[in-house]
Amino acid sequence: MNKLEISPDFTVDDIHNLRIYIGEIYRSMSKEEAEKDFDMHYQRGKKAIENLRKLNR
Repeated sequence: MNKLEISPDFTVDDIHNLRIYIGEIYRSMSKEEAEKDFDMHYQRGKKAIENLRKLNR
């Protein structure tokens, strides 16, 4: 899978294909690179959630 295509309805199949796509990306990285990339995305997501919580107080 070279390119991820998501349908306008975002179906269960899209979620499945997304998981496969992400798995292929991490499989091509070294363990250290994959851990660093995963942590970066985790920190970004955590910060985005914290900002949303602040906005909704």
